[in-house]
Amino acid sequence: MRTIYLIAGLLVNLSLCSQSRESVFVYFDLDKHEISRATRARLDSLTDSLDLKDQIELHGHCDHSGSDGYNNRLSTRRVKTVEHYLLKNGWEKKDILLTSAHGEKNPLNQNATDWERKMNRRVEIRIWRGTGSGSQQDAKIPAPILNGVKQKIDSTTKAGDKIILKNIHFVGARHQLLP
Repeated sequence: MRTIYLIAGLLVNLSLCSQSRESVFVYFDLDKHEISRATRARLDSLTDSLDLKDQIELHGHCDHSGSDGYNNRLSTRRVKTVEHYLLKNGWEKKDILLTSAHGEKNPLNQNATDWERKMNRRVEIRIWRGTGSGSQQDAKIPAPILNGVKQKIDSTTKAGDKIILKNIHFVGARHQLLP
């Protein structure tokens, strides 16, 4: 019996590893579509962790507060706000495959508690790894953002120069920067 569970577990792990899609969520306050400081840090971290050939989809959602029409408009504003932020920070329109607003449809849970409602006020960023056509020659690489401050361009720095960055911390075993 243990062997069957072991084999089933391995098969599940293999199927999860072979998936080329993953999701990142950014959350919003009640009746808001503005990007908070935490959301900006999450989006900047996401940008730093993606490869030139990765593409994304943006899916906006709301909790069940408000009418269907209101929630559809609010989820549309949330998606557009995230899309605008990404485009302003170096993303190209061709790398955003889809923007879709779902209103209060497709909740993650039952909206029974404040915490559950907060989890439903989100934009899901679906990442498709290695599906784009970007290359080092034609890609626009976003300027690094460290602690919320954009890197200043130094006219004396040229390709091949070494730059020392202090106090840069990463998520454990990943190439993703901590806020």
